[in-house]
Amino acid sequence: MNHTVEEYKPRLHNDGGPAESKKEYLNRIHPLLPNFPDEVLLQWFYDHHHAVGQYEGLDYPTLEFEKVTWQTEDVPSSAFGPDRKIKTIEQRRHDYFEENDGGPRMSELGDYFKCHGTWPVPPIFLQNLEGNFKDSTGYRYDGAPYHLIEGHRRLALFLGFKDSGKLTESHQVFVMKAKVAEKDKQDIEG
Repeated sequence: MNHTVEEYKPRLHNDGGPAESKKEYLNRIHPLLPNFPDEVLLQWFYDHHHAVGQYEGLDYPTLEFEKVTWQTEDVPSSAFGPDRKIKTIEQRRHDYFEENDGGPRMSELGDYFKCHGTWPVPPIFLQNLEGNFKDSTGYRYDGAPYHLIEGHRRLALFLGFKDSGKLTESHQVFVMKAKVAEKDKQDIEG
């Protein structure tokens, strides 16, 4: 059975806040997306429900996730997605480190980095080792071997703290793998 993106979002009150607890949400969503770890569902779909539709072309039920540890130097620092994402991260980094601003969420995350030398929740990267993955909508993820899907603020802070040498040696991330349709495999190979 195919599900709509709306079904993956938490049920909301009229004011836009969640109408179901995190536990209720996980109990409802796990049968629809059994490959999704709890941390991914809560950080990406529950906390950022407005962004669930952005990547619907990835065919959510087929995604696979692996929580891995990357060394600081292995975390992408420049080529991690389209230019618009890179500009967003650079702006957030500038606001926090140069303007001493960025809002309450950046301050909270920055405090966590100062104490722990890493992020509180692993960001999510789409694995694209061949650099030419294309989703079901036809969007092509060109160039970068890993595309940042979720964790833009965390990556902005990571890059700033990396420059200052105030990070731990390793960091957990979720690597997300999407299946390439047979037709797309033929297009890539042919």
